[in-house]
Order: sequence, then structure tokens, then C-alpha cells
Amino acid sequence: MLLADKTVIVTGASRGIGRAAARECARQGARVVIGHSGSSQGTEAAYSLIEEIKAFGGQAIEVGGDAADPDTGDKLVAGAVQAFG
Repeated sequence: MLLADKTVIVTGASRGIGRAAARECARQGARVVIGHSGSSQGTEAAYSLIEEIKAFGGQAIEVGGDAADPDTGDKLVAGAVQAFG
């Protein structure tokens, strides 16, 4: 596994290319932080992806936040540290 014992943060991970990238990182052994817009649709899609990842034994969390907000990066990193150390 290419990413065993690694934690990755994928922004825009609730759909499209970001979702595919997050799923593949998890398949390669990474713990994944699913960054999304924070909207109800983004949250729902993120939880759906978490379930997909858990189904094959992976670990993932979701963190919502506006990409235009400079504090969102800190929020993503804080979520990763809290969940995965």
C-alpha cells in the first residue's frame, strides 16, 4: 500500500475528481480527511463517501468549510490531528 500510515487531506472530496482521489488514497492505506463546502449537499455526499471507505476497511472523516475562508485550511488540519493524531 502506497500510503499506509499516512493522513491525507483532499479538498473538494465530496464529488468528482476529489471524491475519486479521496477514495483511491484510502484504498492505498491513507487515513482521509474529506474536505467539502459545508453545505447540506456536501455534508451528505461526504458521509456517503465515508461509508464507502469504511466498507473496504479504510478510515475517513469529513470537515466542511468554505474554500474562500482562510481559516478553512487550519480547520482541515485540526480535524486531521484530532481524528488521527
